[in-house]
Amino acid sequence: MKGFSEGLFVIGILCILQCVNGCTASYKSCINERTDQTIIRWGDYVVADGTFHGYEYRAKDLGVYTVQKQLQHNEIQYQRIDTVQAQVFCKRLNTIIDTFSEIQSLYSPGTIGRSVEYINQKTMITKKAIWNPLFQTYGSKEFRAIYDSLMHTVSMKNRWPDTIIHNTVK
Repeated sequence: MKGFSEGLFVIGILCILQCVNGCTASYKSCINERTDQTIIRWGDYVVADGTFHGYEYRAKDLGVYTVQKQLQHNEIQYQRIDTVQAQVFCKRLNTIIDTFSEIQSLYSPGTIGRSVEYINQKTMITKKAIWNPLFQTYGSKEFRAIYDSLMHTVSMKNRWPDTIIHNTVK
């Protein structure tokens, strides 16, 4: 009986050590030579006037940027507003890549096209899903969930005013 309790004690110590090691192990980032020029962009495109208001993550500096394309400007304007943690970036990136693997095409805009875009400048791969935010269709379900999860990472003080979109829909 004594040998059995000593064996349980050793197993218990090993389990505790495994848990401690698992909790203190460093996070291995998905950002490497192949993905360091990756951009995740999301936002709303107003079809009538060609404007876009959105956000993007950049792997290179883990920056969060506002993205704006207005009718009177030819180029896109960017402004850094925050930083995203590598773990959050990697989780969103993996989700987006997996979703684009499952749903290879989604183009269903209305007066507004809400979008999620994956851009890898290193490999020259771009994927973009566009849907009408006024309708919650089955086909846009996964991308709506991604969009919502991305929006949760943008603080309220850094968001575009809702009036930009709501004034267009009327």
